[in-house]
Amino acid sequence: MASDMCVIVHMTWVLLVHMCVIVHMTWVLLVHMCVIVHMTWVLLVHMCVIVHMTWALLVHMCVIVHMTWVLLVHMCVIVHMTWALLVHMCVIVHMTWVLLVHMWLIVHMTWALLVHMCVIVHMTWVLLVHMCVIVHMTWALLVHMCVIVHMTWVLLVHMWYISVRQEMFEFDKSLTKEEAAYHFVAYLPIAGRLYELDGLKEGPVDLGKCEQDNWLDSIKTVLDQRIQR
Repeated sequence: MASDMCVIVHMTWVLLVHMCVIVHMTWVLLVHMCVIVHMTWVLLVHMCVIVHMTWALLVHMCVIVHMTWVLLVHMCVIVHMTWALLVHMCVIVHMTWVLLVHMWLIVHMTWALLVHMCVIVHMTWVLLVHMCVIVHMTWALLVHMCVIVHMTWVLLVHMWYISVRQEMFEFDKSLTKEEAAYHFVAYLPIAGRLYELDGLKEGPVDLGKCEQDNWLDSIKTVLDQRIQR
């Protein structure tokens, strides 16, 4: 009986040990299952994180593509604005050139107008000068006609005077032609000497010394001698 009881106790103990082992193995199995579930959950979380990161990467790539597109659009706008600025600058330069050309034309037209006005003034002046010349020539012609008429009248009077009163003149036929010629003789005091200027002689005749203040007295003596001849 004792051995049987020992066997039963041993078997019971073995059974308990096996049951403990089974419980332990069950607990280990549950732990491993929890670990497997936890690892599965972690794996799912990591997969969700990977999917989220992939989605975020795609979103960031889309954002980068969008920003690149926006940058290209802005660059196109900048290029367009630069081109528009260059076009406007060319238009401004062209308008400035056109303005300078118009100003040059205005200056040229003003200069041409001044030249034409000067020409008109000059032509007017020339016309007035020609009119004055014509008036002067007309006046000179009238003066010459008056002189001709006067000289004709004087000639007629002299002819009449000669024809009517020729008997009043008596000529000395014994005189030579040079002595009988009617002409003027001038006397001039020059540098204290008295000179006779006779057109029928070759040059001036020095008549001697004379005083500058009373040179007429010297002439009286010369005239008396000439009259006595």
